[in-house]
Amino acid sequence: MERWELPPEVPGELERRPPYACPRCTGNRASFTLAWPILWSVRKDAHSGHITALRAGPSLAAGAGDEPEITVRCELCGFAGPEAMFIAAARRQPPPAGPVQPL
Repeated sequence: MERWELPPEVPGELERRPPYACPRCTGNRASFTLAWPILWSVRKDAHSGHITALRAGPSLAAGAGDEPEITVRCELCGFAGPEAMFIAAARRQPPPAGPVQPL
């Protein structure tokens, strides 16, 4: 198989995602693992299961409205779920207080 790279717009797309908070442990707002499914269209041999043709791919999975289908995992407690859960938790919880700036 050929070597491939992520499309150039992917890192920018990930940077524009809203803040997260873990809905389970509620203490994590910074350390997450993101899983973005990669889709391949293949043709397989019905008897052996070997891939006989790569028809299209790789492409990044997208849901309704071309929004990415990202699964987020909290690196503190290990809880994983749809990105929407982590975004909603961040909206419910106040952001942490920033460092105090001297006058």
